[in-house]
Amino acid sequence: MRTPVHEWHGREIAQRICTSTTVVLKLELFQHTGTFKARGAVSVVGLLDADARRRGVTAVSAGNHAIATAYAAQCFDCSAKVVMMASANAARRQRAKEYSAEVVIAKDGATAFAIAQELAEREGRHFVHPFEGPLVAQGTATLGLELMEQAPPVQLGVPLFVLHAVGQLPQWVAVV
Repeated sequence: MRTPVHEWHGREIAQRICTSTTVVLKLELFQHTGTFKARGAVSVVGLLDADARRRGVTAVSAGNHAIATAYAAQCFDCSAKVVMMASANAARRQRAKEYSAEVVIAKDGATAFAIAQELAEREGRHFVHPFEGPLVAQGTATLGLELMEQAPPVQLGVPLFVLHAVGQLPQWVAVV
């Protein structure tokens, strides 16, 4: 699960920010699933007891979390039934299937959550939430812990920015 960091130096940094600025990139694209989402899913599935793993897991996602949950389930010899929105990219659906997930299609997000809830109740599957819960937070926060171990020391009083397009990543990294 550990991913590399890269210090980005160059004219672009000096021109846009400041010559003394250090930009450190945490390369989560090298995660098994291509995103940080695997951290939270592995944290949840890895702590399920044998009986819960036997019943399997379910999740809701337009892509990355479905792939991550499928990956985590495969890592722990557990079945995954992921609910993806109809708008989900076909390549992402295929990636979830490649990790042995059964993909269920829902017309929208609200319907997807309802289907996942039904799967959890009817089949006894554990619902792996895409962004809430202490184990998801704990798994995602490992990114921040690794960053602190791998990056140059951060000086007190100097801001640390975690840039991410959407989701809870900055919130969970701040937990560290």
